[in-house]
Order: sequence, then structure tokens, then C-alpha cells
Amino acid sequence: MTILMKKSKSYSPLPKPPETFILSPSVGRRISRNASDLIALSRLFTRDPRPKNLDAAMKYEASWKILRPNRGPDKAAVALWGGREGLRMTVFTKQSLFRWIWRWKPPTSSRGSEAFQASRRSCIPHCRALALAGRLPGAKAHFIASLFCRRTGSPAPPTESRGLPPGSPALSTGSRWLPPGAFHEPALMKPMLKSRFAPMSVPKKPHMSFLALSVVLVLFSSHAFSQQDKFQGVVTQGVERVRIAVADFKAANADPNTGQLLSTFNSVLYSDLQNAGIFDVVSKSFNPLQVPGTPQEVTLDAWGNPPTNAAMLAFGNLGVSGGQVSVSGWLYDVKNTVSPQVLGKQYREDATPDSARLIAHRFADEIIFRLGGGIPGIAESKIVFVSNRTGAKEIWMMDYDGNGEHAITKLGSIALSPRISPDSSRIAFVELGKRSVNIRMFSLDLNRPVSFPAIGGTTISPAWSPDGLHLAFSSSRTGDPEIYVSNASGGELTRLTEAHGPDVSPVWNPKTGGQIAWISGRSGLPQLYTMASDGTNVQRMTDTGYAVSPSWSPNGQFLVFAWSRKYGPGVPGAQDIYIMDVASKTWAQLTHDAGSNDFPSWSPDGRHIVFQSNRAGTTQIWTMLGDGTQQHQLTHTGQNTQPNWSWK
Repeated sequence: MTILMKKSKSYSPLPKPPETFILSPSVGRRISRNASDLIALSRLFTRDPRPKNLDAAMKYEASWKILRPNRGPDKAAVALWGGREGLRMTVFTKQSLFRWIWRWKPPTSSRGSEAFQASRRSCIPHCRALALAGRLPGAKAHFIASLFCRRTGSPAPPTESRGLPPGSPALSTGSRWLPPGAFHEPALMKPMLKSRFAPMSVPKKPHMSFLALSVVLVLFSSHAFSQQDKFQGVVTQGVERVRIAVADFKAANADPNTGQLLSTFNSVLYSDLQNAGIFDVVSKSFNPLQVPGTPQEVTLDAWGNPPTNAAMLAFGNLGVSGGQVSVSGWLYDVKNTVSPQVLGKQYREDATPDSARLIAHRFADEIIFRLGGGIPGIAESKIVFVSNRTGAKEIWMMDYDGNGEHAITKLGSIALSPRISPDSSRIAFVELGKRSVNIRMFSLDLNRPVSFPAIGGTTISPAWSPDGLHLAFSSSRTGDPEIYVSNASGGELTRLTEAHGPDVSPVWNPKTGGQIAWISGRSGLPQLYTMASDGTNVQRMTDTGYAVSPSWSPNGQFLVFAWSRKYGPGVPGAQDIYIMDVASKTWAQLTHDAGSNDFPSWSPDGRHIVFQSNRAGTTQIWTMLGDGTQQHQLTHTGQNTQPNWSWK
């Protein structure tokens, strides 16, 4: 639809404006027939005529105008439009647009990929949406053209004209162009589908009394609190919080290595129980002066009465002998004077700090299992993630508490989206190679990459089935990115989705294996969907903003995902982590006022969530309880992204 409007001073202060403006919903067209030096990039149907977070390009805006129903000289034009929508038209001079494009740098995650290399050879005249001469370098021209084509769905030019083999899928998916790297990394899909490009009506100016506004705020607040209350039991999972005291373990002998190992053990044990989320851990400042190292030294009343007032007591001793560290630990119910012992364990390992940490993790997990409703603890679980601290994006692994960071891959290229198998024997991930974007496999047992076939097209977002026998992923082998399932070796390929629009980021229901949640752009903005594992019974879970990066809780009841709702709690427009009850589709917000948060992943006990956040200035890995409390940072070196928690 095109609207012709006569010249008016209110529309543009540019010198010598053209006689006729062309306002079109197709972005990137020239603003007039006789003004070749003007380019119009329309920001269509937005609620906010003056958005607070302007793009870098906006600094070079020459003029913009909002058309609204029944307002002054715009009335005739809006009548042609239908009187329902508002339209903002951004006007650039070619010179200003060129300045912005020259300063733009391609996304780092797309550098080195086939898409990026091919985009350097792309030719700008092939893009119907951007009427510019071939004066731009290939990568920038392709990115800008793709950015402006996405609204209209303009078909990609023939791959032969861009120096690619016929039928190459590297730069196009179906009938839409994508920015380089848009599906190499799920986070890159978001700017392609931001809500300012979505059709929205321009609302009339609201008139609300102070009393009415107060009533609305009260109702909204009570609704928000009621929603949050639904998820308070995610952490405790039906068990009552226990007040537990942790006594420093005593030295069992005078070996010179005992002091260092004892300090490591005590700090790790206390931290593990404090992070569990099911205990009220007594501050050590309230502990009695007499610290027990054996059952004979325990005085129950001293620990069960104020100021300690504990219900449970963990204590024991540690000694080093013959290069071995031995630990004896007990858990006592200090309220039970007849039979107080709940747990007694002995451990023996090599006398190293790592062994002291391992023993502390194991003893903490035993306590959590006994007092946490029979759910195993996570102190021995691992987190895999992507880090650039060596100069390239590689797959790394660390303990659940951020210790023991070490590199897994040494590819020297770009590795993304690591997913560890249920038996912790393999890691599936995505490699951006020089010629393709494919899933790779790394064997932790063999400590080396193992073969996985090329699926074709751009293949990303691997996800393991609960039995470890199948892999779900997204592939553009037939044009649009669709969800596929194969066996663990890459064979027996089955296509699950067939809708127009990108389908990415599948994740299995770990409890049943009978459902898959994923992200789809079939409705415009990326939204969260679920379906049966055979592709049937598709259900849309979100209906506003854009949602990405789903992760299913171990019990199959909840989904966490990153969601930018553009309203509600938190910074307007911020991306936060949300939790949703799958059955009722009710949700609650877990992160607030803390930068951009993405890629949540559940812990194997269902009580913790790991995610990435840039709240500290750089993108790092953070963790929190499933109700959004106890948020703290795990990584500090380099840029660390896309965490995935092991299954056990």
C-alpha cells in the first residue's frame, strides 16, 4: 500500500523537498520519485512515537513524522490509510546513511562463517528494499539489506550472483533474508524480530483519574504477587526448610597439609549447604565455642538452644596421612536426644585441594538427599558454557559453583550452544566453520571430537532426549529453519515442523520425553511453543513481546525462558528470565532491573537456574534459585555465555 502526499513544511525540513512523498509499509524505499538522494526507512506501527532506546542509526535522522487519525493536515492521508494505524517515516540522506553503515561492525559471532564470507561478496542492487548504488562493502551491504528486507519478506537474490554455489542456504531461509549469523546463535534472532517492527495500533491518549489509576495499580500488584506465589514451592518442592548448623571440621592429626585441606573443605561444605535453597544455615558466629569433631564431643543442648537454635548439626574431622586425606562426617538431629544420628559417612582420597572439594561436595549432597525429600544434590554436577577468554569462542566446563573452569574444545574457530548428554559422556555443540554451520560432537570419555554427519543447510540448537538416544535440532536444509530429530549418531532424520518462519531452540521434556518446547517466528515475533515429540499437538505458550531460549524443569512442570515483554515489572524493554507453569500457562518474572538476561538452564534437582547476564558490564554466567532469589555471579574472566547444566 502506498500513500501519495503533497508537499508540506511540517513533513520535512530538508532543503528542496520533493514534490511528492511516498509513504510505504515496505521499508527502505526511496521517499520520492525525483529525490534520489533521500532514503526512507520506515518504523511502522509503533506505540511509542519517541522510543527511549534509539538505534545508533537514529542519530542521523533528518526528519520523521507520525500520522494519526483525525489530526490536522494528516486527516486526508490517514483516511487513505484507513484511519486505524499510525505510521512513522524515518528519512535519511544517503550521506548520513553511509556514515552509519561504514561505522557498523558485523556481529562477532558471524565472523569467519560462510555466511559472513559470502556476504562480503553480496551485491547491494539485488536487494529490492534498499535503493542504493553498489557503494558499500559486501558484509555491510548484505547486513543492512537483510535488516530492511525482513519486514517485507523480499526474496533473497540468486546465490549465484553473490559468488555462492546454486542453492546455497548460507544466507537465506525460505523467502526471507537473514542477517549474517542470525541463526548461528539464538540470541542473534532477537534484533531481527524486535517489536518495533510489529503491527500495533497507536492508542488514544488515556485520561484516567488518580483514584482510578491507584485502583489499577493495586489490582495489578495483587495479581503480580499472586502469580509469584504460585512458584514459591519450586525450590522447596514440598519439604520444610530446615535450620542447620555447620560446625568447622576439626583436624584429626598434625600433618602440615591438614590446615590447607581443612580450610578448603570447611568453606566448600558451608557454601554447598547455603546454596541448596532448602536450609536456613546458621551463621557461624552463633555456633558454640566448643566445636565437636566426634560424636562423643557433641553437646546437643548447646546447638539446639538459643542463640544457635539449630534443628540439625553437621560436624566431623579431617586428617592427612600417607598422601591420603580421610574425612569422617556426621549429621545429627539435635532435638532428638534418644537417637540423634541421621547420617554418618567416611571418605578417603588423594591429599589434594581438589579432593577436599570433592569430598565436601559429596558430603553436602548426602545431607541434601536426606533432608531434601530424597532429591539428589547438585554439588557434583557440571556446567558447560561458551567462553572467549582464549581469543576464540570455545566450549568450557566448570563445577556448579563456578570453580574448576577448564576448556573442553580447542578448535580455534567459533563454538556455540553446548548441550551435555544425559549420561555426561558427550557434548553436542554448534561450530561455525569456514564453509558450514553444523553440529559437532565431543566425547568426554575419549577427550576428543567424534564424528557427526553434516545435516545440510545451517544446523544449530542441538538438544538431547532424556534417554540420550535422540537429538533434536534446527536445520535450514530445506529452506526455512525447521525442527528435526535424529538418533544420537545423526541418522534416522525426521522433520517435525513445517510452518513458514524460523523454528529454533528445541528442548525435550526431561520427565516424559513426550514433549518438545521450542521457539518459532511463524506468527511474526519469536514466541514459545510446545508440541508432542512427533510434531503433533502444537500449542502456543506466549502471545506478546518476544521469547527465546526455553529450558524445561526436570519434573516437566515448568519452563524457564528469556522474554522481552516491553511492559510490566523491570526496565521497560529489558530482557528477563521468566518461569511458566506449562499446564496453566501462568508465569512469573525471576530477574528484575538487571541488564539483559538470557539462556537459562535448569539444574538437575530442579531448584536452581543458571543463565547469562550483562548486568556487571560484561556478559557472564550467573545462578539463582528457581524462585529468582540468591542470584550470584559464577564467572569473571572474558565473555561467558550460553550455559547448560548437566543432567546429574
